[in-house]
This record gives sequence, structure tokens and C-alpha cells, in this order.
Amino acid sequence: MEKEKLFNLIKEGSEAWNRWKSEHPNLKVDLSELDFRSFYPLWQYDLQGIDFSRTDLSFANFAGVNLSGANLKWVNLERTQFYGANLTEADLSYANLRYASLTEAILKKAKFEGASLDDANLDDTDLTEAFLPRASLFQANLSSANLTKAYMPN
Repeated sequence: MEKEKLFNLIKEGSEAWNRWKSEHPNLKVDLSELDFRSFYPLWQYDLQGIDFSRTDLSFANFAGVNLSGANLKWVNLERTQFYGANLTEADLSYANLRYASLTEAILKKAKFEGASLDDANLDDTDLTEAFLPRASLFQANLSSANLTKAYMPN
């Protein structure tokens, strides 16, 4: 399915997208390089609870978008922009976030089990109660990040 049709489906909301995704569980979806801020007026950047699992979202722009509770497991998010995005309770387990920009993002209670955050920018990010076992943070920028009660076992 071409990106324009997928965009239109996402514009219908998380429920419509999740229903379509569940009907096509083995389809490889490529949404790389898309600017998700262009979907809605500024006050409607809401993709809460969306299932983007196993999707290519590399080089996409989610700045300011509400992705709270989103399923981003096994997603390619390399070099994706999340400036000021809300990813509260999102599941980013095993996601590739290499070189991603998460500056000022809200990641409270987000799951990053086995995720690669190598070279990611997490400056001024809220990682309160984030779950980070086996996450790779090699050369990640965590300056001014809030790691209160984050679970980061050795």
C-alpha cells in the first residue's frame, strides 16, 4: 500500500489504523521520512495508543505528537525526531532509536527493553519510571534528563 493511502488511514485515528494493522499482521509497512505533524492542526497531534509495531519510521518527524501508550515494539526509529513528543507509557522495546532526537520528550513509564538508543539525544527528557533493561545507551546524550525511579539494571 502506498504511503499516501497509509497516511489517510492514520488520519482517521488510532482505532482505524489499529484495526487495519490487525487485519494485515505480516505486511511490512514503510512510513519512513514522513512528517506526522502535517496530519492535523497543531492542537490535534494525537496518535495515542497507535500500533506501529514492526514498522519503518526512520527519519520521520513526530515533534509535539501525542504517542502516549503507543506500541512501537521492533520499530526502526533511526534518526526520527521526537522533540517535545509525549511517549508516556509507550512500548519501545527492541526499537532502533540510533541517532534519534528525543529532546524534551515525555517518556514517563515508557518501556525500552532491549532498545538501541546509541547516539540518541535525550537532552532534557523526562524518563521518570522508564523501564530500560538491556537497553543500549552508548554515547547517548542524557544531560538534564530526569531518570527518577527509572529501572536500569546493570
